[in-house]
Amino acid sequence: MNNLTIGKRLTLGFGFVLLLGMIVAVTAFYNLTGLRQQFSLYDEQMVARERLAYRGQVALGNAIHYFKNSVLRGGDYPGKFAASMDEIDRIAGEYRAGAVLPLEAEDALGEIGASGKKYRAAVGRVVELRANGATVTEIDKAIAGADKPIGAAFARLLKLQQEETRAAHAAFDAAVLRALQLVGAFSVVMVLAGAVAAWLIRRSVSRPLAQAVVISQAVAAGNLPGQIDISARDETGLLLQSMQRMVDTFRGFVDAQAENARQHGLGMVDQQIDAGRFPGVYGDMARSINTLVQAHIATNVKVVEVVRRYAVGDLSVDMDRLPGQQEQVTRAIDDVKASLHAINAQIQTLVDEAAAGNFTARGDADAFQHAFRGMVLGLNRLMESSDTGLAGVTRILEALARGDLTQRIDGSFEGTFAQLKNDANATVSRLQELVASLQGTARSIDMAAREIASGNADLSRRTEEQASSLEETASSMEELNATVRQNADNAQRANTLADHSFAVVNQGGQAVKRVVDTMADIQDSSRQISDIIGVIDGIAFQTNILALNAAVEAARAGEQGRGFAVVANEVRQLAQRSALAAREIKELIVISGQKVAGGAGLANEAGTAMEQVVDAFRQVAGLVTEISSASQEQSLGISQVSVAMARMDQVTQQNAALVEEAAAAAESLEAQARGLVESVAVFKLPAAFGEAPQPASALRQVGRGLHRGVAAAR
Repeated sequence: MNNLTIGKRLTLGFGFVLLLGMIVAVTAFYNLTGLRQQFSLYDEQMVARERLAYRGQVALGNAIHYFKNSVLRGGDYPGKFAASMDEIDRIAGEYRAGAVLPLEAEDALGEIGASGKKYRAAVGRVVELRANGATVTEIDKAIAGADKPIGAAFARLLKLQQEETRAAHAAFDAAVLRALQLVGAFSVVMVLAGAVAAWLIRRSVSRPLAQAVVISQAVAAGNLPGQIDISARDETGLLLQSMQRMVDTFRGFVDAQAENARQHGLGMVDQQIDAGRFPGVYGDMARSINTLVQAHIATNVKVVEVVRRYAVGDLSVDMDRLPGQQEQVTRAIDDVKASLHAINAQIQTLVDEAAAGNFTARGDADAFQHAFRGMVLGLNRLMESSDTGLAGVTRILEALARGDLTQRIDGSFEGTFAQLKNDANATVSRLQELVASLQGTARSIDMAAREIASGNADLSRRTEEQASSLEETASSMEELNATVRQNADNAQRANTLADHSFAVVNQGGQAVKRVVDTMADIQDSSRQISDIIGVIDGIAFQTNILALNAAVEAARAGEQGRGFAVVANEVRQLAQRSALAAREIKELIVISGQKVAGGAGLANEAGTAMEQVVDAFRQVAGLVTEISSASQEQSLGISQVSVAMARMDQVTQQNAALVEEAAAAAESLEAQARGLVESVAVFKLPAAFGEAPQPASALRQVGRGLHRGVAAAR
């Protein structure tokens, strides 16, 4: 709305109110018309269904009447009953076809259809009962109550339709009430909308004007407001936009001035306000401020330049002669220059004297004040401390040059000179301890050198004896080596003979094994021959029996069988002799078999003994082989021992030479130790040191250790 002019706002406001009125009227018309049409259609459906329910009850009454007449009179009443029942079915169909029915109505219609079928079937039973001669009372009792479910169903439909009609009327009344409420609500909304539109239009005009008044008052009081709402596009919005640009110009100038001051506060003295950013008088104000600031900056830059030159020791520059009140700056810089000249002269004088080695010179502190006076006094103290400290060091160094270690620096010093004093005294103390230790050590070395020389002479003699013993031992080892080598050769030959003997014995064992196998074969052959002889004996026995039978038969034959009897007798005798010979041969074969079995046993024992002999020879050959290997290893080991003994003999000879050289060196060490004692005797030590300790005890222990080593080697 802020983007519209005031006239457009008024037009929109009243147009909106009129539009709401039209909407209320149209809405009320359409709602009421629709309700009327809807209720009319619904009312027609309700009335039609109610009429159908009444028609169904009437049709049911007719059917009941026709049914009873058909029971009492017969005739065409059954046909009329069927027509009434068909009417009931048509009514139920029309009721169902009207619209979607509730569940209760569907149940009632289903009950009407099912009960109608039962009611129709009752007519058939009536005919059957009448044919069987049943009375009217019996027939009525048999079919009593068949019509009641249909009547109850139509009653439920009628009641349901009446309730639905009442509900429809209530819904219509509620719809009318809602329509009236909607019209009333729209009317209220229209009134409220008109009031809101009037309020918004008034607010959109008066609020920006009030804001413009507040902004003008704040700017007049020197307070620049924050962001102004310039989103409106009407006359008041244009006014606020112009005031926003004015406030932005003021704020930009103030910010530029503050940034200029901040940069100058940070030391950026070339910072200026950008006058091109501001129009009109604001640009003129910026240029005037820049000119004023640059004038003061130029003076400060000159002062800084002069002070910088003075800071690096260049006093040839003078400050410009400034006018007016700035003349005080010129006089102050001139006074600084004069004071720097004076203090520089004092420092230069003291430095020249110190460089020349004269630390007795002093500066004139009374000619200065404040820090310069303290500076000169400090230089004087420095010269005095240097003079005192260097004098003490010089005195100690002169005493050290003479070999006098009794001098020390006394007095109170501070700082480096105190450190120099402590270091010089510590150096003297350390030299005293060192020289005292050197003197004692020199005497100890002298004494130890004598003991070493004596021990080396004794060691040289015993080393020569040890070399002679090693030479004899080496000769004995050579002889032992020759003997062991000969034993190794003999063992090798014995090993060869043992291998040959083992081969021969092994061949003998194989031969004995073959003999044992042959004896076993002979024993088997003897057993087979014995079996054959047994067969021959049996044949002879049978032949004897046959000959005996033949003789008996020949005797029975008489004269005709006499010749056959003779032959049979001869055959019998031959058979008896054959049996006797077979028994004798069998006995001989049995005896031979026993002897062969004994020979086979002996052969087996010989084979077993031969196998034991072979095993024994195998073990002997193994032992001889091991003896040969051990003999060779012994020969090799003794050869290595011989080489080691020769090496030890050589090393012992070298040790003997080294011992002789060590003896000569010990004599030289003894002479040098005496020279060292004489050299350190030139130093003068305080009486507190007395006789220096004898650290030569360690050397004596070394000497005694050498003697014990020689004795052990002996």
